[in-house]
Amino acid sequence: MRNLKILDLKKALFYYFFSWRTILLCVALCVAFAVGITYLRPPAQDVEMPELNEKELSEKRDNFIASDAMAKGWAAEIAALEKESLILQDELSNGLFLQIDPEQRMNKRFTLRFTHFHVNFNDEAERIRADQMLCLQYVRELSDNRYMNYLATKGILKFDSADLVNLVDMTIKLEGYIDFTVTAPEEIIIDQLVKMTKDYLEEVVRPEIDLLAIHFLEFSNVKKEIVKDPSIIMFKERIESDLQIKQDNIEELNQMIDMAFEESLKEDEAEIPSGATLQSIPLKHVFATLLLGFLLSAFISFLRYRDQIVREDVSAIAQEKQVTYLGEIPYYSERAKRRGKRFGRSIDIFFINLFGMAYEPSEAVNRAEYVVQVLQSTLKSKMEEENSFRKANILIPYVQGDASAETLVSSIRNVFKLEGGGLQVDLISGASLQDDPDTIEAARESFGLLLLSKSSSKNASIEKSIQRSADLSKDIVGILEMDMKW
Repeated sequence: MRNLKILDLKKALFYYFFSWRTILLCVALCVAFAVGITYLRPPAQDVEMPELNEKELSEKRDNFIASDAMAKGWAAEIAALEKESLILQDELSNGLFLQIDPEQRMNKRFTLRFTHFHVNFNDEAERIRADQMLCLQYVRELSDNRYMNYLATKGILKFDSADLVNLVDMTIKLEGYIDFTVTAPEEIIIDQLVKMTKDYLEEVVRPEIDLLAIHFLEFSNVKKEIVKDPSIIMFKERIESDLQIKQDNIEELNQMIDMAFEESLKEDEAEIPSGATLQSIPLKHVFATLLLGFLLSAFISFLRYRDQIVREDVSAIAQEKQVTYLGEIPYYSERAKRRGKRFGRSIDIFFINLFGMAYEPSEAVNRAEYVVQVLQSTLKSKMEEENSFRKANILIPYVQGDASAETLVSSIRNVFKLEGGGLQVDLISGASLQDDPDTIEAARESFGLLLLSKSSSKNASIEKSIQRSADLSKDIVGILEMDMKW
């Protein structure tokens, strides 16, 4: 599954001009800095202060950082980046997944099936459904930290539980069993992980799930395979890229501190005589200062709105996964409401109208009606195929806790009540599909899932939601992309 991303150049330009306050602030700071360097430089005839040795200079620099608010903030950013860099370096050096040979990755596979004691099923389909329910319970038990801590501490070889997350993969099959795939840089580690997984299932999970011992576990013979895995190289390159970016940021922040420190030294040493002629700023320095201010503001604007500028290509993902794409629906976010109370609102409105980013309630209503019409057709055909006329519960995950998403779902729900066409449809707002058991339970009992793509979400990607829907054997009635307006 490839990660599909798009760069929206129109929104990149909009959010840059929309950050006009940041532009003015950055340009003003850079100009002030240039003016300070030029006009506060000591005259050539002044007597130079004695040069400080390296130790004294270092102590003076530390004192400057402790006393200057801006330098203190830069130093705090450097400390945070250095901590993150150490974590990435440790993962590059010691991470078990990255030590696997991408040309000869060794996998060992086995399956977990269930047998039932004194349980009579009406037919094979009922037995498969019971096995599928057990699969979901077992996978849920294997998704918490206890499982990884067990693998890391119970065997002869001891590990960090975080290093084992990428080494064990499990998939629920429609036939009602779980397929396990275990990998590692060495076969002895794989064998231990396989054994510890079986022990954990037998000794911990099964007694917790089945108090009356009415089902038993059957493990298939372990099968060994050697495959090529280019994702290991890609994963390593991504970590190296992140590490390099952090190192570059640390170097840039250190340079900013050094420049500010040198300026403070000049201010301490400078003694401008009365009547002395102030120096003029060269024209090329003026242009360089302005350019630096614009570049710095562009960088800050990109960081602030990067989730809107670089986002998932939802339509391409939907086409690839053969899922109905319902298009974009505009919404007025809480972030936009707070922005509307700031000074300079008239300038904001000018750029919003210039780039067509204004929120129009009528457009939102039209899009909601379109979504309802498409869902009506989809649900009618599905219910006719299944010969079902019961109430259809449609789960929408990643809505709870997001005020904008809850408002949008509420508006679609209201349109359904007005134009439902006789269908009994209930849109259920859910939480995370990854770690919320109540949402998983609601998804299992629902007729289908409606997925929302939110650029502000850091954890809930559409690809993960589609994969989890497939794991739960639930149809996706459509994917709707939220488009933030101002």
